[in-house]
Amino acid sequence: MMSTEKCVSAIRCNDLIIYVPNLDEHKLEQFIESKDDYLLSEDGIADIILDGTSITLYEWKKYRVISPSNSFIPKDFLDCGEYISSSIGTLRFENCMGTAKFKGVLLQVISKKLNELEYNCLLDTVNSFIANLSFDFNRSTNMQVIRNRNQKTDVDYHIFLLIYQAMRTEKRANNLFSNLSIITSMPFRSLEGITDYVGIEDASEISDSAIVDVLSGNSVLVPTRKNCKLSQKFSKNGINMLPKDVLIEDITETLDNPENRFVKYFIVWIKDILCKYMDIFEHKDDFRNYEMLAFVEACIKKLKMILQQTFFVNVGEINYIPLNSTVLNGRDGYRQLFQLFISIKSLPEISDEKVEEMIENKSLDVLYENYCYFQFSSIISSIYGEKLNKKKLHVEKTIFSKTLEKKSYSNYYEFSRNASYPQLRVHYNIDYVKECYSKHFDPDISLEIYDKNDELKYIYVFDAKFRSINLKGGEPEDKTFNNDDITKMHAYKDAIILAKGAYVLYPGSEKEIYLEDKTKADQLVGVGAFPFRPGHDEDTSDLLNCLADLLSKVNC
Repeated sequence: MMSTEKCVSAIRCNDLIIYVPNLDEHKLEQFIESKDDYLLSEDGIADIILDGTSITLYEWKKYRVISPSNSFIPKDFLDCGEYISSSIGTLRFENCMGTAKFKGVLLQVISKKLNELEYNCLLDTVNSFIANLSFDFNRSTNMQVIRNRNQKTDVDYHIFLLIYQAMRTEKRANNLFSNLSIITSMPFRSLEGITDYVGIEDASEISDSAIVDVLSGNSVLVPTRKNCKLSQKFSKNGINMLPKDVLIEDITETLDNPENRFVKYFIVWIKDILCKYMDIFEHKDDFRNYEMLAFVEACIKKLKMILQQTFFVNVGEINYIPLNSTVLNGRDGYRQLFQLFISIKSLPEISDEKVEEMIENKSLDVLYENYCYFQFSSIISSIYGEKLNKKKLHVEKTIFSKTLEKKSYSNYYEFSRNASYPQLRVHYNIDYVKECYSKHFDPDISLEIYDKNDELKYIYVFDAKFRSINLKGGEPEDKTFNNDDITKMHAYKDAIILAKGAYVLYPGSEKEIYLEDKTKADQLVGVGAFPFRPGHDEDTSDLLNCLADLLSKVNC
């Protein structure tokens, strides 16, 4: 813990007192009467962390909260706890991280299972497979939702979410502002022909087009003393004549082209969408994502500043979108913005009248489950040297919530047999019914291995468990698995007839494998747990090596 941080048992802020439930009643009464700002924790346990004016709480941890002025109402505790009375309630932020706002007080919510870097890695991994899975919004803290590329839409909530993700992602190739910076620093210039009339004495040459223009009567002929072929050609009644003005043509570079007009149009469109939803959210009494509101407000200001640059001031209004432009489809910056535009235009249509339903959101455990599936599939992809196929994953949909479809045969990646490895499928949450001799089971990840006759021969189960236990005497980051989860793996292995092994994937540091046959350790016949923390390459490498050994030795 940093030197400026304090471990406290109770804290006073505005009209609130937040304290840990196990605080002695007598000490609580003394603290309330004392008017002190905080009460230090006697045992040094950091259930509430105070750093200056910043208050940090833990997700899943219960806290009591008191309102001395009896100002609580039930909706104050929507998605963040339990209303007990007008003077007391319980705060609990379940499976979420980020900034929360409760009764005007900002609270930082952190997890003991994931740090901020691991959380961001988790989101980026999932979003790299399905944009904005999962970004259901208005909870006590920020979370993340899938899109469907098959249908078209107009301005709606999911567009807002997709734009929000494009603004906040740390991947420069996908970040909206990074791509706008590329465009404004090296904008596309096209060649443009310019025509104008100048005095004949200022014309460097007389082109064929200028002659035709004069003969067409567009230029006034005036008498001249010059005796040249051109004046003789235009002579009238023996008087030499020359055009007063002649048409000239010039080629110049211009920024005012369809590609830059599209970029300007897209920026204005995005800004208007952000402003629209900022207004909607700010007028919702129960909206809590203060962190998101502050971020979007800053982004709106940034977009306005970009539009004020000379580059965009000199670009006109859009007349059409050049869909086949090599610039929009191939040039850095332009290409990424155009792909974002196409993605947005393929979202499903949703009525703006349903904005009040934006309450649902994904939990960290659901995001971790999706992370495990996609990262596990990427490992298999690396082993086989194949790119993950373009199979479209089915989704469950509500108005403002989407996730991978569960208990179906729809979500899987298939890998072809080669000289080293068998044919297999990596399923997400498949529902095994006939494959079980008792009740049905639906593990998060199933590795199905097929024989040369394309018959299913072996099943290996990997189940994501977003929980861990601190190791006794270890460092805070040293965490092990829950023994109850190993018991669940025995159930999978015993009940699913073709299952050879069942293993936990969890955000910890300890690996443990309980082998049924220790002479065949590389075949993973047994149960156990693998650490699988986002952003930890050592976890990914270890699982990759174990799976590669397994797949190279199975007899299919």
